[in-house]
Amino acid sequence: MTGWRLGFIMAPSNLITEMKKTHQYLVTSTSSITQAAGIEALTHGLDDGSEMRDVYQTRRDYVVKRLSEIGFNYIYPTGAFYIFVQLPQDFQGTSWDFATRLAHEAQVAVVPGSAFGTSGEGWFRISYAASQSALREGLNRLALWRAQTTTQED
Repeated sequence: MTGWRLGFIMAPSNLITEMKKTHQYLVTSTSSITQAAGIEALTHGLDDGSEMRDVYQTRRDYVVKRLSEIGFNYIYPTGAFYIFVQLPQDFQGTSWDFATRLAHEAQVAVVPGSAFGTSGEGWFRISYAASQSALREGLNRLALWRAQTTTQED
């Protein structure tokens, strides 16, 4: 249940005992609404994962295709629904600068790579957990903004 921060682990009891030592200090209690949603998911949504996997693969394929068309380099995602994208070579500034300008000038939200530590600098992260129409709109705005800023900086 991504975003709800709810999950469970099945493991041998000796591992669970050790995991609980860390877990109890990292999280607080889960809200009753989230717990009810978890019960619903386990009761009626056991097959939802297969369908969502296909949806996310379609979204991923669309996002990487558009990023390639726009001219961005990226790390091809094979697990989660995020993609790390390299800042353009001609961009003068940090990943924070890039994300801030993109938000203000194109109304597109991305996460600066620096949010993930020093090795993330020079990159930004896009989530493709949004709807297909939102992804299309966001990537169209990114492409237009990139074309405009490339022209202005030349």
